[in-house]
Amino acid sequence: MTTKADNLHETLRSSIEALAAETDSVKQDATFRAWLTSMSRFHHYSWGNQIRIAEQRPDATRVAGFHTWRKVGRFVKKGERGISITAPIIRKGAAEEPSREGERMELTAKGPRRVGGFKGTTVFDVAQTDGEPLPEAPEHNATTGGETLLPKLEAAAEAFGIIVAYESIPGRAEGYSMGGRVVVEESQPVPAKCGTLAHEIAHELMHKGAERGTKQQRELEAEATAYVVLSHFEMSSGSRFYLHGYGITGEMLTASMQTISATARRIIDQIEGTNTDKGEAEDDSALPLAA
Repeated sequence: MTTKADNLHETLRSSIEALAAETDSVKQDATFRAWLTSMSRFHHYSWGNQIRIAEQRPDATRVAGFHTWRKVGRFVKKGERGISITAPIIRKGAAEEPSREGERMELTAKGPRRVGGFKGTTVFDVAQTDGEPLPEAPEHNATTGGETLLPKLEAAAEAFGIIVAYESIPGRAEGYSMGGRVVVEESQPVPAKCGTLAHEIAHELMHKGAERGTKQQRELEAEATAYVVLSHFEMSSGSRFYLHGYGITGEMLTASMQTISATARRIIDQIEGTNTDKGEAEDDSALPLAA
């Protein structure tokens, strides 16, 4: 029997294949950029749900389930159409119990849990609700020039065991990574240093000792990850993502989206001091107020 979750997974697969096959680079770039922006806003959600949110409500900023909104004194407006995403089906029982066929174990901030599949669920954006005002976001956003973000990126690199050096690089390179050490062109202005450092940290986390895919795909992943991180901290990026010119297939894009989402989450969590892997929300009542 086909479930709502099956339909959502099929829609996601079709969306990825359509984007990879798009020959209009401007349209392709805009769609991919919208997906990455959604990643920056909902980095604790799976990459698949990030894309689903972007496609159904690209202007969403904070989403939660019906019951979660009620718990914080907000109520979904009458007639609003929710955003369909997937959530794991959690089976009760001790972690030591034998796994059933099709199940997998996931580690979360609350400890191990058994995931026996996925179900379709619905969330709503804050703009679709009325009620009590939400608390302001933590003061972690970068200033316009990135002066606040740069030292936090440097601290994150150190936490990952990466040495950061600012040097004069011959030629026109903005930076490079060399396995445990990254070099950033010292003459760049602070905003460019933020983008270069985020790009090189991404390379270290994703590609150190693993020559996966083509060089173009690896560069796309690092630059897209940097875009997500900078967007999360409200810094703009001049990056361009012409997937068609990179020869990215649907299969490559699927792998890249998973990698980009996971790596951006690691960097953002490290900077914000959360450093947890929340994964998917367990049920409608537990959906976080992702921002």
